[in-house]
Amino acid sequence: MFKKYSMLRLVFACMLLPLASIAQPDESQIKDYLRLAKFDIDTSAKVVILYESVHVDILVDAGISKETREIHQVMRIMKKDGLKEANIKLRTSGNDVTIKKIRGTTYNLEGGELKQTDLPKDDLYKTDVAKNRKEVSFTMPDVKEGSIIDYSLSIVSPINDLSPEWRMQNEDPKLYTQFSISYPATLTFTSVMHVKAVLKEFESEDDAIASKDEFCHYLKNSRSVNGDNYSFWARKNVKGIKNEPFVLNLKNHTERLTLQLSRIKTDASSRFSNTWDAYNTRVWNSEIAKSIRRPNNFLNETVAKLVAGNTSRTVVAKNIYSYVRSNFVVNKKADADDKDPEIVFEKKEGTASAINTLLAAMLNKSGLTAYLLMVSTLDRPSATEKFPMHNSFNHIACALAIDNDGSYVLLDAGNKHNVFGMLPVSCYNGYSRIITEAGDAIDLTPQLIVDRSVNSVKITFPNDSTENVEICRTIGMINSHYLRQQMTSDKFNRNSYFEKYIAKMAEDPKIRASSFENVDNPDTNIVVKITFQNHVDADAKIRFINTSYIKTHSSNPFTTAAREFPIEFACRVNDVNQLSIEIPSGYEISDIPKSRSISTGEGEMEYSKMVTYLADAHLLKIAMANVNNKTVYSSTKKEAIRKHYDEIIKEENKVIELKRK
Repeated sequence: MFKKYSMLRLVFACMLLPLASIAQPDESQIKDYLRLAKFDIDTSAKVVILYESVHVDILVDAGISKETREIHQVMRIMKKDGLKEANIKLRTSGNDVTIKKIRGTTYNLEGGELKQTDLPKDDLYKTDVAKNRKEVSFTMPDVKEGSIIDYSLSIVSPINDLSPEWRMQNEDPKLYTQFSISYPATLTFTSVMHVKAVLKEFESEDDAIASKDEFCHYLKNSRSVNGDNYSFWARKNVKGIKNEPFVLNLKNHTERLTLQLSRIKTDASSRFSNTWDAYNTRVWNSEIAKSIRRPNNFLNETVAKLVAGNTSRTVVAKNIYSYVRSNFVVNKKADADDKDPEIVFEKKEGTASAINTLLAAMLNKSGLTAYLLMVSTLDRPSATEKFPMHNSFNHIACALAIDNDGSYVLLDAGNKHNVFGMLPVSCYNGYSRIITEAGDAIDLTPQLIVDRSVNSVKITFPNDSTENVEICRTIGMINSHYLRQQMTSDKFNRNSYFEKYIAKMAEDPKIRASSFENVDNPDTNIVVKITFQNHVDADAKIRFINTSYIKTHSSNPFTTAAREFPIEFACRVNDVNQLSIEIPSGYEISDIPKSRSISTGEGEMEYSKMVTYLADAHLLKIAMANVNNKTVYSSTKKEAIRKHYDEIIKEENKVIELKRK
């Protein structure tokens, strides 16, 4: 299908109408809406969608297929920051896409009377934004706080992929939204719904509209082969979706309905595409999958050099992966022909998916077995095992069957900072397909990855007025990846990084030495080393040292507010902090800290502090471990997690009191 235009995203993100006997508001209802100071569905909303309708008409005739999408939206601007909704921009991709029948009206109340201002045709602007890409824009007239905007349009385009989607929820509350589709009887669609309300079937469209039920459906099947089927859905009183902390992908929690073409019937046969097996067969036989199984003789010399003298399959795989990761540049706007590994190899650039396709071809050329891994990243809804939504996948990685035991090493060479054996965090978005001949799948959840870090701090007192602090921080692989990306920016300043890192540890620290280690090797942890000194009062009778020089949490990330969505972490965590304090001469510890363990139970979140005092050596050692073994928690667990973090913060804020003897 044609690429989504920004307007359509806006429309799908803003659909709904009030519960009235007739869905589309007439002038009387418009006046009533204009008199309202607020709407009960969301009294603080900046925009309320009063009515929205999207109708899709699919035509397939004599080998020509096209889609006409008719959109109608009515919204009330409630606040000043909602005025931007009056600026409509529609982008199209392809010369065969047209936007027409644009109509718009703004309604205001003046002296109790309804004032209507129509959109002049002269206010429509068409702009070429890139090759084969155009933008149509218009601004609704006479819009102010409290105005009602009513506009409609029609978009006609060729069809490349029949997967219409209805995004019935976005950040704006919607009183009513409806979606309908007309399509030839030779086509069969399966609807996949992500909706909280219960679907109710009706015998007519009018009954569905008039019903007080919040999710309604009407279906008319054509009895004629040449006739059209018609399906209609209405969704009422949809609250705007609001993001919360620790939600990895809000799209996975947003109400939507997606249609997937599952059958095409012709005079000779019926072709089904309603199983993952059928999807796998189609992709396995596609040119892109075949390209990694060909002889690919253009790779002979390069692969031979990377394999030479190595008998270890793992070493061969790492050599090839490192070569591709280091020598190919990602170009997000690469041409369509970059799907051919030979072209990518020659140009030394391509999309991340194309580079990973080349990686799979090179691994296969070496005698290993590699497959394409179809992934949906965190910027779109995840695929579902229940039904093959073909357009769910937007990225290709690589699955290497290195040990022939049914397991895979997952690889992505599309970024020079990526790690061998681990995909970028953005790829861990649920169900994914491995394109083998028989077909395979993997659930890419954050539970599969863990970030392990070790922080070591040593405090000594070389003289009565100086505190010497040595820090060795081994950063987890995931955070090392992010730090390497930051370091490539021109804005990154190493000295500033060190200064900010120790700023909360002392009032006026003097850095004596600092360094980064392993920066150029993405498959290792970055190690940060800092040595700094603090001035201390030589005559002080009491000195205080924090038991957690490097804090796990400076503040509680969980507020007491109610929560709707599950709590989601990007990975499992295992942080170890080690503190060694050499007690200065002439001082003693007045109260040795106690060891402590804190847990949410069931081995989920655990925190431990182990304290050891070696009196003869005048040495105090504190070892702390913070572990999160689970990445997704029910929203009902939120209060227990909040209390867990509170206890950790209290423990880490405890101080050691040193008294002069």
